Amino acid sequence: MKIGFIGAGNMAVAMMKGMQAKHLDIFATDIDNEKLKGLEKIGVNILTSNQNIVDVADVIVLAIKPQQYKDIITNLKTPPDKIFLTMAPGITLAMVKDWSGGGRVVRTMPNTPALIGEGVTAVCFGQGFDNYELEFIKSMLGDFSAVFQIEEEQMDLAIAISGSSPIFGYKIIEIVSAFAKKNGFSEAMAKKMIAKTLIGSAMMVLASDDSPATLIDRVCSKGGTTEQLVKTLDNNNLAGIIHQGLAACVARARNLAL
Repeated sequence: MKIGFIGAGNMAVAMMKGMQAKHLDIFATDIDNEKLKGLEKIGVNILTSNQNIVDVADVIVLAIKPQQYKDIITNLKTPPDKIFLTMAPGITLAMVKDWSGGGRVVRTMPNTPALIGEGVTAVCFGQGFDNYELEFIKSMLGDFSAVFQIEEEQMDLAIAISGSSPIFGYKIIEIVSAFAKKNGFSEAMAKKMIAKTLIGSAMMVLASDDSPATLIDRVCSKGGTTEQLVKTLDNNNLAGIIHQGLAACVARARNLAL
């Protein structure tokens, strides 16, 4: 199947690079010609218009801003066999089906670690797909991320727990590095130390059948340093703060659909 991108921002380029490894036929266009520079070097065919993408591709990836979707889709002449793949909060399967005059739609939410091939993508499908198409699209998304198929009503929550949640890692690294610098440590070294620690911790969660709570207990010696850290975080309601942030993220995702 041929893949066409309308939009060539960072996420789109990350997806193209992952797909290129499987030698898929990839096409792209963007109103900003600067974004298209260099794509031919990785095997992407550059086209001059959105309609050209629709005419050539089997799967049309809409790598554009949410507020651009309606205008761009309604100005396309789309045969019924085409597949639209969205990657924007607030844009539902029904919206794209309606704007395209009945096109088949896949809704996705990748996150930014896809830029290094370590992303997470939530995906849900509209109607009209055969098994080959379902597996092809999941495999395509798997070229740059781990893929989790969900129901559409879960998509706003998925935006919070994976789409926006890389911010947790970045914030922890920023805060710990700043603390290290304030107390005379090398900020650059602290950044690497905490980043590697978070990677290792995440890998332990994935490799173990134990719950995160059990893994926390194993690190906390009674009366020790880690126990004091955990008590301080709990006393300052870290869980409540994070839950508030996630709830706000979900609410914003739902509001974007209105």
